[in-house]
Amino acid sequence: MRAAHRPRRAIGLLATDATIASGLYPNRTPEGSGLQWLMPTAAEMLQGVMPGIGAVKSGRLPEARALLQPVAEALARRGAQALVLGCTEIPLVVDERSAPVPVIDATDALARQAVAWSMAQRVAMTA
Repeated sequence: MRAAHRPRRAIGLLATDATIASGLYPNRTPEGSGLQWLMPTAAEMLQGVMPGIGAVKSGRLPEARALLQPVAEALARRGAQALVLGCTEIPLVVDERSAPVPVIDATDALARQAVAWSMAQRVAMTA
């Protein structure tokens, strides 16, 4: 399928304000992929995401869930078809069971890729 005819896919990003400001995820999206990143609003970051992450760090998981869940739901209402959980704290309170759309735990994905790479290196060394 040519890039011009690929359907648009919208992915919501839940992450710290520093991660979002860095452009870590959107800046690595291949041109023509049809992928659109949806970010929390400034108010959602200030009132939900950052306090929610702080609550996880403090061990207040019910409070964190109550702060982060509405942001996940808002991203889904704005069209996110999946959510990238882009920091280590968020998957502790937002997951497949609670999110309104499928989630991608960035830390889990990185760990899986690191293991796959390591296993491939082992196979290559013994071949």
